[in-house]
Amino acid sequence: MARHVSEEQKRASGLRAARRMVARGERPGYRLRAGQDGSWTLDGLPGVVVTADTKRAALTAARAAIAAVLEVDPEAFDVEA
Repeated sequence: MARHVSEEQKRASGLRAARRMVARGERPGYRLRAGQDGSWTLDGLPGVVVTADTKRAALTAARAAIAAVLEVDPEAFDVEA
C-alpha cells in the first residue's frame, strides 16, 4: 500500500534538502512559474508564492522569499524564469 505524503511533508523535505545542499557548497536551483492571477510560484519549493508585475520584479521577490525561507544568503542558490 502506498504511503500518502502531505504537501506539508513535501515542503519540509524540500527545505531540508535545499539547506543541506547549501551547507555542502552546492547551489540549489528553482524555476519561477507565472500564475494566471499575477502570482508566481517556484518549482521545487511548494508554498512559496510571490506577486509582481514583471518577471524581473518576480525574480527579485522570489530570491528574497527563498532566502528567508531557507535562512541563507540570497546568493546561495539560483532562480530562473
